[in-house]
Parts: sequence; C-alpha cells; structure tokens
Amino acid sequence: MEQGTTTQNGGESNPLDTEGLCLLSLDGGRVRGLSTLYILKYIMDRLNHERKNNTPSIPPVKPCDVFDLIGGTSTGGLIAIMLGRLEMDVDGCIAAYNDLAAAVFGKKSRFPFVQSGRSETDLLNDGVERGCRTFVCSIDRDMKDMIRLRSYSLPDEPNIPATICKAALATSAATTFFDPVDIEGRTFADGGFGANNPVDEVEGEAANIWRPETRELGPLVKCFISIGTGNPGKKPFEDGVPRFLGETVVQIVTETEATERKFIARWRKHFDEKKYFRFNVEFRNNKCRVYFCPSQTQRSALWIMPFQRNPHFVGRSEEIAKIETILSRDDRCARAAIFGLGGVGKTQIALEFVNRWKDKHPDCSVFWIPVTTLQRMLEAYLDIGKLLRISGIEQNKANAESLVCQHLSDEASGKWLLVFDNADSTDIWMESTDGGTNSSCRIDGLPRSNKGSILFTTRTRKLATKLVGKNVVSVDEMDDTTARRMLKEALINRSLLDDRQATEGLLKKLTYPPLAISQAAAYVNANRVDLHEYAKLLDDTEQNQIELLSEDFEDEGRYQDTKNPIATGTLGKWTTKALDQLERKVPKHHNRTNRSEWRIYLPHARYSLDADENWDPLRKAELLFNYGKCTVADGRYHEAGKAFANALGTQKKRLGPQHLSTLESMNRLARTYRNQGRLDAAVQLRKEVLEIRKTKLGPEHPDTLHSMNNISITYTQQGQWDAAKTLQERVVETQKNLLGAQHHNTLQSMSNLAVTYWQTGHSDVAEKLQVEILDIRKRVLGAEHPSTLITMNNLAYIWKDQGRIPDAISLMRECARKSSTPPKYSGYFYVLGNGATPSDLDRRSHFMVHEVGGMEWTSPTMTPPRRILADGIVSKQNIDYATSVPKELQVCDQSYVRLPEHFVAETQMSLGVLDNLSGSIMGWKLHGKRQQQRHGLQWT
Repeated sequence: MEQGTTTQNGGESNPLDTEGLCLLSLDGGRVRGLSTLYILKYIMDRLNHERKNNTPSIPPVKPCDVFDLIGGTSTGGLIAIMLGRLEMDVDGCIAAYNDLAAAVFGKKSRFPFVQSGRSETDLLNDGVERGCRTFVCSIDRDMKDMIRLRSYSLPDEPNIPATICKAALATSAATTFFDPVDIEGRTFADGGFGANNPVDEVEGEAANIWRPETRELGPLVKCFISIGTGNPGKKPFEDGVPRFLGETVVQIVTETEATERKFIARWRKHFDEKKYFRFNVEFRNNKCRVYFCPSQTQRSALWIMPFQRNPHFVGRSEEIAKIETILSRDDRCARAAIFGLGGVGKTQIALEFVNRWKDKHPDCSVFWIPVTTLQRMLEAYLDIGKLLRISGIEQNKANAESLVCQHLSDEASGKWLLVFDNADSTDIWMESTDGGTNSSCRIDGLPRSNKGSILFTTRTRKLATKLVGKNVVSVDEMDDTTARRMLKEALINRSLLDDRQATEGLLKKLTYPPLAISQAAAYVNANRVDLHEYAKLLDDTEQNQIELLSEDFEDEGRYQDTKNPIATGTLGKWTTKALDQLERKVPKHHNRTNRSEWRIYLPHARYSLDADENWDPLRKAELLFNYGKCTVADGRYHEAGKAFANALGTQKKRLGPQHLSTLESMNRLARTYRNQGRLDAAVQLRKEVLEIRKTKLGPEHPDTLHSMNNISITYTQQGQWDAAKTLQERVVETQKNLLGAQHHNTLQSMSNLAVTYWQTGHSDVAEKLQVEILDIRKRVLGAEHPSTLITMNNLAYIWKDQGRIPDAISLMRECARKSSTPPKYSGYFYVLGNGATPSDLDRRSHFMVHEVGGMEWTSPTMTPPRRILADGIVSKQNIDYATSVPKELQVCDQSYVRLPEHFVAETQMSLGVLDNLSGSIMGWKLHGKRQQQRHGLQWT
C-alpha cells in the first residue's frame, strides 16, 4: 500500500517503497493477544513519528491505511477484524479489547459484539472494496479443515456469508469459553487449533490474491510482519470440554514456534533483507489463568530489600507522613526525595516508610536499589529484571537498566515502588544511558507508570531538586526528646540514662545524628563503659576521634562497601577548615616565605580532590588551581600540570575561554609546561592567551604585554634568540610609554631583555640595562627585595663574564648576605670560582637544603629522598664534593624506585636540584660556556 516515497543513499526511489505489499499476520493467544496490540502500537507510533518529522502537517495513519492484507486466528482474528474490517486505530482497539477480555474471558459466555454504528447482522464481506483486505482463520468442526472467512471475494474460492459477529466468534471459539458457531449449516471452532501462527495462511492468501498463477509472492512484498503472543505450551483442556476435541487437541494445538522456524527458513532471503519481521513475547507463567479481569488479576507482589525493618526506629512521623502524601497520587508516577546530611537517618526513614507502605498496599511490589556506586546500581537492576522474568535479561545484561525501566513503565506490570538509596552522585544521574547518541540522561529514562512511585534518599539538595522538583522532604537533626528515646532503645543497660547530665552532654557532643547515637550505643554495649567515659573519648585527639567514629559495629542499615558517614563528616569538617586555610596561605608568584604554613594543608587538599565529593565544579576548579600553585612551588611539575589542566577544562566549560580565571589557568599551565621542558606546548598555550587578550583587552593592555613577555621567555629556552629579542624590545618600549620606567612590569621586561642581550653576545648592553634596573629596584623596592637580589645575581654574573672578577665576587657575596630567604642563585659558585670559602659553601648548602626539601633538613617529616640529599649536602664543605654527586644520584635513584608513589615526584625534583648544585660547582671548571649559559642569569 502506498505510504510515501523514500530513497536510500540519495539514489532513486525503490518502487517497492510506494507499490510493494504490506502484510500483517496475527497469532492467536486468547487474553495474551493484548500483547499483540502493544507491539503493533509501538510500530505504528514509530511510523507516524517518522512521517510527522518528514511532513509535520500529515495526519497519523491507522493499520488499515498501511497494510494491504491482515490475517489472524483466534484472538488474533478478533484484532484483525477490528483493525481491518472495522478500520479502528490501535488505541481504540486496545480499549475495546480490554472490555471484550473482561466480559469474554471472565466466564463462559457468548461473544458480546457491540460496535457503535454497526449491527450484528452486518456481513464481514459486505461487497465494499477496501484498501485493506481482512480474513480470519477457523476450523470446520466436522472436516477439521482450515477455513478462511474473508471481507472480500476471490474467484474460485467459496464465499461464506458470515456476519462480523459470527466471524469473530468462529475464529475465537475455544470451547472453554464459547459454544461452537454455526454459519450456513457448518460448525466452526477456534482457528488457533489449526494455525495458531497464521503466517502460512497469510502468505497463501496473498499469493491467491496477487500471484494466483506463479505463487511467487516474495518479489512483490515490501514488508511482512508477523506478531506472536508467546507459547504457553501444549496441554489438554480440562474436563467438560466437548469430547470430540478432548483427544485431538494435543495433536493440532499451537504449532506456533515450529511454524515460525519453517517460515523463516523458507523466507530466509527476505528475512535477511529485512522484509520479513517476527515479533513475539515470552510467556512468563504457564500456570496463570487465561482470562483478563481487573478484579481477578492480583499478582503476588515482589520484594527486594537489603535490610530488615529496624525494631528500634523512633520518631520521624512528620517526615514519613509527607512522603506518603506525595507518593499516594495515582494520576502520575509520583516521586519524592529524602534530603539530609550524612548520618541523619535518611536510609532508616526510607526503610520504615517502605514497611508501612507495604502494610497498606500488600499488592505493591517494592524494589530497593543502592546507588553507592554506578556498578552497584546496575547490578540491582539486573537482579530486579531476573525477578520480573523479563525476556532476554540474561542474554542482555548490559541493557538490564533500560529493560527494567521499560517493563515498569507498562501499567500491566502492576503497582510498584522503587527506592534509590544514597543517590548522591550528580554525575551518575546526569550521565547519558544511550552512549551519548542523544541528550537524554539517566533521570529521563526512569520508569513512568501511574501505578508506580519512586523514592530517593540523597545528601545533595541540588540533585534532589533535579530528581523530584519541589517534592523534597528535608530531614533535620533530631530534637532532644527523640534522641533520648533512640538512645534508650539502642542501649542494653538503660539505667545508664539515669545520669541525665552525662546523657545530655553526650548527645550534645554527638550533635544528635541517629547514626552517631547508634554507633555510640553499640560501642557502650560492646565495651561496657558508661556514657561519661564515651564522651571523654570524643574529647581526645583528632586522630583518635576519627578512629573511634570509624569503628565498625553491627549496623543493619549501612552498606558494607560505604564509608562511615559520621567519621567522614567529621573529617570533612576538618578538611573544609584546612582548605580555607590553604586558600589564604597559597603561595603568591615565586614567594616561598610561607611554605611551611601552606604545605601542611596539602594532604587535606589532595584528600578532597581524590574523594568522590559532590563539589561545585567551579569551587573544585579553584582548589585545583591553588593546589597546582603549591605543587609548582614544590617542584612537582607533573602533579601541578594535571591540576591546572583539570581546572582549565572546567573553567572553559563553565566560564568560557575568555574569562580571567580561565586565562590565568592557561598561563599557569603554560609555565608548568615550560618548567617540564615541554616548550612547544608552552608556546602554543601562551599564544592562545595572547590572541584572546589582544582581542578582548587590546594590544597595549598590561596583561597583553605580559603575555608577550611570557612568550619571549619560552622563545629563549627554545634558542629563538632573535625572535625573543624583537618581542621583548617592543614590550619594553610600550610599557615605558604606558606604565613608566619604574613600574614593576616594565622592570621585569627590561631584566628579561638584558638576559637575552647577554645570551646573544651583547654583554655591554646587558650590563648597562642591569645597572639601570638595579638602581631603580634599590630605590623603589629596597636592597633586600627578592627582585633586587635577582638583579644583583645577574649583574654579578655579567661582570664575571667580562673579567671583572673582584666586583663580581663582591656583588654576589652581598647578594647572598642580604638574602634572608634562600632564592635560587644558580650562578653563585660560578662567580666565586676558586675564591669560594667554607663559609660560602655553608651558605650555599643552606640554600640547597631549602630548595631540595622545602623545610629544615632535621624535620621528622622529611621524606627519605630529601633526607638523603640534605645529609649529603650539609656534610660536604669543599668543592671536591661535586665529583661525588653522580654516586649520590645513583643511590637516590635506586632508593626512590622502592618508595611509595607520593615520594617519586619529590625525589625527581630533589635529583634535579642536586644535579643543579653539581653543575653550579663544576660548571666554571669543566664545562665552559655551555654550562655558564645553563646556570647563568635568571628570568624574572
């Protein structure tokens, strides 16, 4: 039947797309025929959806508009008549079928044919030519031959003048339900006894109509659909069935699956070409009674729960009442969420609610799904699918979630309640469940049925709102009375509560969360201590508190693979305080003066970043940024690079590529790349920042000029001296005009330009520029400012190179003497040369200890690689030590291979600094100009 033209791969339209035959075969199955209609509804909905996408104004089509021939047997015959002869749509057919099933299969009766506008005397074949031909199968009682009752006439085929009503009764006249049907002196029985799967009958009938000579039907068929109703197996009818069928029914009943296999084998070519389709369902319960009547179909409810009911549960009546009010709606799939902090008792409230709900609704199935991890949730879905006996669940475990949700969305699945416990991870719920092929997320795929309800527990308010909208039931701390009742229920020795002062003091220390109270009671019960003694334990050190709060105890309401929320919450509070301190103490620029202050908070930062916390993405990006700054100052460049890259990814997504925070992270990441020697990556990132700043701020903005200066430094490390010099000269000239010669940015650029001049052999120009910079910095910043000292270092190095040895040594010693903190002066020993004294070595050793370990070398917290290096440096006070460095490097290298993972980055950093020390000492003796360039002037 013509349905509109389609083409493939841009080629010409296939004539079969507009002219091919569409055939529909409907199995028998008594009440199971309802599944046929739902399968057909899905097919028609898909078809109409695609048609509407192509032509929005086009009206929906019905099966009679699509199929050229519809044939059915038994209840499939009833459906064929409604769809083809009565030209009903699928939804109307489903409604009528439900009414028919309730009346017909509820008890033995005559077929109650009622159709608006039609009479029981209307003929199946009324002589009207219709686009859709319809026939039904029936059995001649006497001859046991298959008979086709048609809505049309065929040459050489007998026309049996059956009314619509009698044709419907004849095809579905299973003697358990109906009396035999007489038509024109012939008696008919259920057609399902001879062809429960009428696909061969439909094929033969189509050949009679369109290929009576050749019988070659295949080339004409565009689409052949066969819909089954499952196979309940073969079983003789019960006593009371007419005798003539009692012995023969087993031989002729339901050859559905055999017919299907034979037909697919014969139509293999068309099956492979996707012209023939077979849809079927699994018959789940061979023992269920074969009728459909709402008042008689109370299936036994199913029950999946991880915990038993808590006999000590007290309070929370108000919260439970709110949940019940929300979930009691029957006009939609109601959802509610229990929100509260960890340990406040969300799981216990849900558990108590479910048990009360079950008492009131014994016909309601309950499925409890832990969402502690995604894997745990998917495993729970699979368990539910198996319990529901969903077809193909064992073979398609990867899709268990979608199969269960689809099943529960069908109202035929009955009443159910789904509980998602610990639904705390936003990532799990916002994740696409279809591999990212469309924008749907896990929330969108949840089952929807007016007979179903869903309850969540979560400690994330934002997620709770996403899941249930305004239906959030908040759980606060217990009041004093309820807390005392709970403690009383949990204690073995209830006389302990007679000490009211100890009881009140303990509850206040615990801050009233139910889990903390249960845990305290369990500890008291097990160790036979009183409440005052337990309270004293809570006043111990933080470490002992965590150990106490983390102690395992018998807790029926907690999953074994989850962390103790009380201990986690306490640690979380301390961590939050630590992160606040880290944010205030984080190093600025190159400043290491407060290193000992911020470094103690890094373990908390690392713990928070590694933990599965429900962070605000931008807050986490900020922490990553600060963590990166600290690890850069520690010389842990690989770790810092990961932190900056993760922060940058979030900032680009949330704030955009031009936001100030995004650009700052790009700058920091580029500097880290430079420190790692990844110069090409650093230049590329610097250029991205520069282009954004040029566009957004203008070419002469201070930040734009700063970006140009950064690129020039990387150019010098790549050996692109001319490019660096050109860029730096332009930056210095612009900054002098805009900011003035004494501005910090101008002086920084001038200093870098001086280094470039020296590297390119313009020693006199470099000296002149450094003298100018030193004079300004002494006046503006002071003689002991780190920037001033760096300039002194660079100038001393240039004088040494020019042969002004006394001036160079004097300036370098002044630089070291004024330095209250240990900056990185790589040219120190090169400048001093043979004039270095033991006191010079002591000072340099002191500097190196700080650079290696970041703290005093005697600190008990110093890691093994730091101690190896510090001991070696401080114990050697002569230049000959430089020759032993390679051995120490080997020792360190061997030792850190066996160290825990977090030592590795520190050791690598330490080895680099020790190598730097060796090169500084020996460079002027052994390696000449190349080593001078490596350890010479410093960039600012």
